[in-house]
Amino acid sequence: MRRGVQDGGREAGGGCVGPARARRDRRAGLGSVTRGGPGGAGGGAAVRRNAGRESGVVKPAPFSSRRPLALGYAALAVLGAGLFGWGALASIAGAVIAAGQVETETRDHVVEHVDGGAVETVAVRDGDRVEAGDVLMRLDRGALGAERAMLAAEHSELVARRNRLEAEFRDAPGIAWDEGLLRQAGADATVRDIVEGQQRLFEARRRSRAGVSAQLAERINQMEQQVAGLDAQARALERERRHLGEELEVQRQLFEKKLTTLASLAAREREAARLAGRAGAVEAGIAEARGRIAELELQVLQVDTRRVEEAEGEAREVRARENQVAERLAAVERRLDGMEVRAPVAGEVSGMRVFAPGEVVNPGEPILRIVPGDAKLVVLAQLDPIHVDQVHAGQEAVLRFSSFPARNTPEFEGRVTRVGADAERDPQTGLAWYEVELALGPAIEGEGVFDADGWLGALEGMVAPLLPGLAAGWFGDPPGERAVPDAGDAAETAADLGLVLTPGMPVEVYMRTDLRAPLDYLVKPLTDQFLRALREE
Repeated sequence: MRRGVQDGGREAGGGCVGPARARRDRRAGLGSVTRGGPGGAGGGAAVRRNAGRESGVVKPAPFSSRRPLALGYAALAVLGAGLFGWGALASIAGAVIAAGQVETETRDHVVEHVDGGAVETVAVRDGDRVEAGDVLMRLDRGALGAERAMLAAEHSELVARRNRLEAEFRDAPGIAWDEGLLRQAGADATVRDIVEGQQRLFEARRRSRAGVSAQLAERINQMEQQVAGLDAQARALERERRHLGEELEVQRQLFEKKLTTLASLAAREREAARLAGRAGAVEAGIAEARGRIAELELQVLQVDTRRVEEAEGEAREVRARENQVAERLAAVERRLDGMEVRAPVAGEVSGMRVFAPGEVVNPGEPILRIVPGDAKLVVLAQLDPIHVDQVHAGQEAVLRFSSFPARNTPEFEGRVTRVGADAERDPQTGLAWYEVELALGPAIEGEGVFDADGWLGALEGMVAPLLPGLAAGWFGDPPGERAVPDAGDAAETAADLGLVLTPGMPVEVYMRTDLRAPLDYLVKPLTDQFLRALREE
């Protein structure tokens, strides 16, 4: 009886302990037995029965990790193979990134002054709108004004002298004055005095030449009259000699006949000799007078020739001097015109360095800048020389304006229009870059390549190599073949977005390059380093 009670108590105690042990058994591993197969429930019941029958202690089944590890390794292998296949077969559009800024196509016009000087008046301030030709400021004209007046007077005198000399050269009755000189003479008393002085000199020289010519003509007339008198004497002597010769012939005949004396014959012969001498003297006088006439006529010609030669030579010197003075005068007038600093183009004044009268502008020093108002906007980017072989004219680009608020930062289409022929270098930092000019296009619809559309494009790049037909059905055009509009003015598009593009705004430029496999981005740096390491000494 007691034994039965003890057995019953033991059984009862075992029954009391059974539920707790069952819970511990389930936590310790009975669940794994259950996961082992359909008979797991039966196995659990058998354990509980055995535990109740034998010792009342539940022993969990041993746990094996082979199968879960195998499944994990298989999953990793499939994932790695998939990633490797995607990296080798997929294509991602690369981009060369450069920093740039918005500029006007004609660039900002830097206003400088060649000669410099003291500021007389300032007509504009930063931010003012000006039209081409508007006066920006005036510089002091005092010294240049005096120099111009002196050169203008000298030039007017030279022109008047040239007009007089040309009239003397042509032996004209009057001077043909230049119209410009006459206009100046009507407005300037100094020029009028110069013209009147040259007119008086012309008339005086003309009278002098006329007097010399008249004197020579009178002397020639006198010599001609003298020749005429000598001719008359020669004719009279000739008649007298002829009569005396007849008488002498008669006297010789009479002397031969002894009808006259020798003294009478000798007297007649002496008279004939005297008449011959007088006739010779008269002929010599005639020849001398005619020679003098020839000399006087030559002097008349020499007077005219000397007048022409002197007038021509002096006029040539005056013309040369006039040209020199005219060039100097034109240069001074240009400098005087430059004393009024005018706007070269229409636009907005910016970056003024001179603000008040009395300040000094150094020669060649920038005074201010004018930002053209109607010029087309472009983007100028600085390209790293290592990437210059990947950029060319006509290449598409994406332009991102980070200066706009982040919530609506737009992206604009762009197109490379020019790549610098040679690298430029900063003299201070020594850094080199190539200047790249890009034309602005309209804003890209949506949020650009950094939003869902961008991720959609990346997904398309992954799917297209593996399932081209499915990718074409999902995404439409293959990546890299979408039409890009021609680059144009983006101002209207930006205005539609409530944005204003202004010169100087920073731009992030993404110039699209060829498609590359993602694996290439990982392998190429390693291969480059490997090749470089093999060549080290």
